Amino acid sequence: GPNEVLIISGRGRKRMPSRAHAAEPRASGFRIVRGGGTYVRPFKERVQRLSLELMQFDVKTSETYSMHGVPVQVDGVCMVKIDGSEEGIERAAEQFLSRRAEDIVRTAMQAVEGHMRTAIGSHSIEDVYRDRQALVTEVRSLAAPDLEAMGLTIVSLTIRNVGDKQGYIEALGRPRTAQVKRDAIRGEAEAER
Repeated sequence: GPNEVLIISGRGRKRMPSRAHAAEPRASGFRIVRGGGTYVRPFKERVQRLSLELMQFDVKTSETYSMHGVPVQVDGVCMVKIDGSEEGIERAAEQFLSRRAEDIVRTAMQAVEGHMRTAIGSHSIEDVYRDRQALVTEVRSLAAPDLEAMGLTIVSLTIRNVGDKQGYIEALGRPRTAQVKRDAIRGEAEAER
């Protein structure tokens, strides 16, 4: 189907050009069939399926210290999939072919959560709270090389919630909340006058 590729292995090794050096051949003992069918020699070849479907997981950091030492918790959602290029499929087949989708999700989640903690540590809590897109951009750039090496790519990463147990973020909003309340009381008084 369009959401999977077939990995056929067991054939004699054929020589293919290397990714790094086109003139230098590399050995490959499998072939990739995408979107269609193929003939498989019984008893000589083995067929395995690799799903190209989207995989979603929650990204939750336990208390992670920001640049200024304020512990913050970030909760988000990430969607990854196997890179659809030939190289991406090859890398994913090497890493995950005999593993379940849950194993792929767990591996990707650990990588993204680790890079999320790194990105939080390089931002102030104000930046994390106010400019979530900058944090997402940094996490994507940090995680992309690791995921690419596994044949995965980030489709979407969003931050749902930023919080802290010390009340630091709430304290940041208090002056603005007080100002809005004060302006509302003045506005009501002027309207009654």
